[in-house]
Amino acid sequence: MITGIIIVDHGSRSERSNALLESVVLRFANAFADTFPIVEGAHMELQRPTLREAFARAVDRGADHVIVVPFFLAPGKHMTSDIPRLAIEAAECFPGTSVQIAEPLGCDDLLVQLLGRRADAALHQSPAHALPSNHSCSNRGGKVRPQSRW
Repeated sequence: MITGIIIVDHGSRSERSNALLESVVLRFANAFADTFPIVEGAHMELQRPTLREAFARAVDRGADHVIVVPFFLAPGKHMTSDIPRLAIEAAECFPGTSVQIAEPLGCDDLLVQLLGRRADAALHQSPAHALPSNHSCSNRGGKVRPQSRW
C-alpha cells in the first residue's frame, strides 16, 4: 500500500491565507518525506486545488490509500459532513483506492504551547504592532467589531 497525504483547509479569497496552506504542505512534505513521500494540499471550497483534484494528483503519483489531514481546529460541520463527503466522492473516481480522514487539530499540547508562544510574542510587541495597519475596530452597542478583514 502506498499512502498519500492531502492536507485540506477551508479555502479563502485571501491569497495570504491560501499561501499559508502551501507553506504548511511544503514543510510537512519536507519533514515527513521518508514516511509520506506523497503530500498534496487542497481547499475544501473557494479555491483550487479542490480535494478531488488533490486526490487525483496523489493517485497519479502512485497513492492507492489517501489520508485526508484537515487543517481545521475543531470537529464542526465541515469536519463531520463536508470533508468526509468530498473525500468519499473523490475516492469513488478512482476504483481500488481507499480514503481515511484524520482527526482535526483539536486541543493538543503542541497547540497549547503555540498559543503561549503567540501570546508571549504579542505581549512583547509595541501597541502599534498589535493590529495590522489596515485594521481598526469600533465599539457599537458594547461589541467590538473589526472594520476590515485580516
